[in-house]
Amino acid sequence: TLGPVSAEITVESLRRLGFAVGDHAYASFKATGTRIVA
Repeated sequence: TLGPVSAEITVESLRRLGFAVGDHAYASFKATGTRIVA
């Protein structure tokens, strides 16, 4: 299990998605396109 991940989005995307600063969101993605940099 991976812990929390943070992301940066534009103010325009924040408004379009209906998010507020500090909101929690869930994301999914195609595993074959994944690259983790530590």
